[in-house]
Amino acid sequence: MKILFHRLFTKKTIVACLVTLSSASYANNSNTHTNLTQYPPEKLLQEITAPISGELYKKALSDEQTKIVNQGKLEKINGWWHVGIKGSPFDRGFQYGYLIAPDFKQAWRDMWSMTYLTTGVPYSSWKKAALQQTVGKIPVELQQEMSGLAKGLTAAGLDVSVEDIIAWNDMIELTGYWWPSVGMQNFTKWVDPGLINTSKFPSPYFTQKNNDQNLKSDNHNITGAKGNCSAFIATGDATNHQGIVIGHETFNDFWSGQYSNVILNITPDKGYKLAFQTTPGMIESGTDFWETGAGLAVVETTLANVTDWKAGGTPEFIRARMTSQYANNIDNWVKRIQQDNNGGYANTWLIGDINNNRIAKFGQGRIYQYFNEQKSGYFTGENVSVDPRLRYIEGSDTDYNDIRQQEGARRLRWIQLMHQYNGDINVANGQKMLADNYDVYLNKNVPSSRNICAEYDKDSQPFVSDPHAVWNVPFQPAGSVDGKIANSNDIKDLTIIARFGRANGQPFNAKSFVDEHQQWAWESGYLHNRPSQPWTTIKFI
Repeated sequence: MKILFHRLFTKKTIVACLVTLSSASYANNSNTHTNLTQYPPEKLLQEITAPISGELYKKALSDEQTKIVNQGKLEKINGWWHVGIKGSPFDRGFQYGYLIAPDFKQAWRDMWSMTYLTTGVPYSSWKKAALQQTVGKIPVELQQEMSGLAKGLTAAGLDVSVEDIIAWNDMIELTGYWWPSVGMQNFTKWVDPGLINTSKFPSPYFTQKNNDQNLKSDNHNITGAKGNCSAFIATGDATNHQGIVIGHETFNDFWSGQYSNVILNITPDKGYKLAFQTTPGMIESGTDFWETGAGLAVVETTLANVTDWKAGGTPEFIRARMTSQYANNIDNWVKRIQQDNNGGYANTWLIGDINNNRIAKFGQGRIYQYFNEQKSGYFTGENVSVDPRLRYIEGSDTDYNDIRQQEGARRLRWIQLMHQYNGDINVANGQKMLADNYDVYLNKNVPSSRNICAEYDKDSQPFVSDPHAVWNVPFQPAGSVDGKIANSNDIKDLTIIARFGRANGQPFNAKSFVDEHQQWAWESGYLHNRPSQPWTTIKFI
């Protein structure tokens, strides 16, 4: 595989690049449909944009701040923001915030705006819920790191509080687990009843707030986290005894997945080094591709339609980050991620340890867990649990055997692919598997929702069999947004081989997509072009 040359920018070059980026429009410059874009009502949009309304890099850093920032590094390569931070919790957070500010500014506005437009819940409610759930749960180390992150963003010209950073990091759990399982059950407590007037004229009638703050939802169409990934891990005979190979790709709505564009390297003053994919401003992965200085590699695939969340536990973003930073083997990793488990982010975790070439599959719900470990063979992840208790009791999955649906189809395709490449699973073949677009229901290569490399935006969904299944909307702008892979040597060096954009390299052009599918024009201002990018070797910095 071709090794790409990485040129580290000097600090002066970095700042010049960042200032240019900060002046860019939020809307896709090539998109002519922005007049059709839906934005939150003005008051709510002002609430969202208040922390990010400042101009970037207009104020000089103090000597002490400059000294801190100079310890961090940033390189931009083939769609990725590759950030390296080190030192004390506050210092590394400050470096991260200052360097990532332009990417964070854009992601913050777009993702909270779309979160409102796809849930109806304003940012203030998400923030309030996040602060309630994290009281007494955030270790001092992470408090200091998030404080540094907020101060770094503010030093770059924004006005971000540590409370904003907490809400940002808790977003996945809030939207996928807390809201559908708890928040929605008392929806008027979180979303005020009454009229929102977006016209330029006075309201046609007087608004009166509904005094009943305990209205409960009987909406049976509420769904939780979607099935968001394809993944595999192999070792022993499966890799011709060449060590561990691990691969993962994220599925997401494009308005969100396009911001999973950060590879973050952390050299902490305590614990193990970390290399992982993330979203700007998040201190854990979220998409979940982790490598650690302990020799561990970890990926996950979200279990679809599992929303068994319970208040009082520790949010997943805290557990995942602390676990990955301090666990020294597979057993210790599983024990740590399970401590104080609140059910947030129910996953199938695939874990590898290059110190003994063992691999494990850990299915984690709040009530039920599943564990399997081996030293020769492979495991796959396709958003459906091998444990029937997680599928049918804690979850509501019906697509395990239904190859018309994306989960059942990908489960079958992984069986076929792993049989085909068994004994010869390496980085090159792993990239082929992540890029696979064979549809097992149609028995041919064709872009569809049923591919390992899902392309929902190209699927008319004529074979939908389960109206409650995830990703069943025709031509939804969603699907594969990246690919990541590594072998034992990469994991040892904390190197990630990654492709930004679809794992198969197919580009996405926002304007062309909206021209063809104008029902999605309301998302125009939130969709960005993603040209075809090469697989890129990203070494630890």
